Amino acid sequence: MYNQTRKDLEPYRQIGEDAYTMLQPKLKDLTDGVSIDPNVLKDSDYYRFTEGQGLKAAQNSAAARGLGKSGAALKGATSFAEGLATGTYKDAFNMAVTNQTNTFNRLKSLIDTGQNASAQTGSAGTAAATGAANAQIGAGNAQAAGYNAAGGAITNAANNIGGYAAYKGLYGDGGDGSSVRVGGNFGNDYAYV
Repeated sequence: MYNQTRKDLEPYRQIGEDAYTMLQPKLKDLTDGVSIDPNVLKDSDYYRFTEGQGLKAAQNSAAARGLGKSGAALKGATSFAEGLATGTYKDAFNMAVTNQTNTFNRLKSLIDTGQNASAQTGSAGTAAATGAANAQIGAGNAQAAGYNAAGGAITNAANNIGGYAAYKGLYGDGGDGSSVRVGGNFGNDYAYV
């Protein structure tokens, strides 16, 4: 039964081992603080597209109000760019933290699955060993009980033989009722009746 349980839990232990192998080299990156390089972020396609669309929208809005390329239009474009940079940095930071946490938690969850399977395998092994030990103890107890019974039977037989010999020694033959020894001690001074 233990071998079957061990075989049944093997895939889960293997998943845990594989996840550990994946987590080990990433552990430093997944547990260190998150750092975003703003220059890399500013050069990303996402940032360029969002910046281009936002500046175009700010210019169109200023033009629609008759401000064209005025100082107010430039101020609006600058405000938009600063807000975009700050918001994009925060979004990228939060996304990096989320990705880092998700990766760590997923691998850790698989490791926990393997650890649980290993613990269950250990418990099954302990139960199997305990059962085997109890069976051996039971067999030893049964064998000892047999020896005790045999010893008791031999003791009873010896007592019966000793009692019979004592009876014969005290009362003689007594088989036909004609002579029974009475009295006396360890000598030969017996009277027959």
